[in-house]
Amino acid sequence: MSEPLDEVAFLANSRNRIDVLRTLASEPHTRRELVDVTDASRPTVGRILDDFEGRGWVERTGRRYELTPSGRLLTDAFVDLLDVVATEQRLRLAVRWLPTERIGLDLEQFAGADVSAPEPGYSHRPVNRFVELAAGAESARGFGIATLAPMSAETLFRKACSGTDVEIIYPRDVLEEILLSNAETAGDAIDRGALTPMVHDDLPCGLYVFDDRVVLGGYDRGTGVLRVVVDTANPGAVEWAGALYARYRREAEPFDAGPLRDPDRGDRDAESP
Repeated sequence: MSEPLDEVAFLANSRNRIDVLRTLASEPHTRRELVDVTDASRPTVGRILDDFEGRGWVERTGRRYELTPSGRLLTDAFVDLLDVVATEQRLRLAVRWLPTERIGLDLEQFAGADVSAPEPGYSHRPVNRFVELAAGAESARGFGIATLAPMSAETLFRKACSGTDVEIIYPRDVLEEILLSNAETAGDAIDRGALTPMVHDDLPCGLYVFDDRVVLGGYDRGTGVLRVVVDTANPGAVEWAGALYARYRREAEPFDAGPLRDPDRGDRDAESP
């Protein structure tokens, strides 16, 4: 009997073998059907089926091949492993920049998430993804640890001015910078009762809930630069994000927006180096 690792290598070293197993996991197929579905050549499919029959993974009834109980056990486990590896690859960058243990992040809930990171020639990809999601939201609530990009803040505040309920929680100095850099729009949104700014000085990362989608922002703590945006509409992830946001909201304090209405404060800031 061969070693387990030999069997794993036997499967892992051939996409065609995996494709045949995946296809047979759904229902029995003929050789011709397997050729059509997998795009493997007829001789290749024939060799694969012979190998699988020899291992007891498939059996033939008439012209159709189907998985045996052993073959199904192996296929389910191997496909699960491939899915886990795909998830780890997708989220590898996010894990680097997010405090996963502190926020209790369940990576499985983000298995199919969209991951936006800077790319050569497209350094603003994370910010653009955030803006895209914020622009289409009917409600927005979230917190962060670093100053929002001007485009992100303007999008949120304009949404609030148009009637979208927006709640934001940031460290005091960061929140002041965000609001004062968009003083007119932010002030109008607060006056309308659509923008609620709050203060919390011990936040873990960036997190927003836009309607039924959660958005995580991972930052370089040393520079405050946004390194990655991860978003998903997975219901479990959205529920988790809502609970995490509610926790920090309970601990947050109201923010006095009076300086937004102080024209002298704006002039002084403009004169600062």
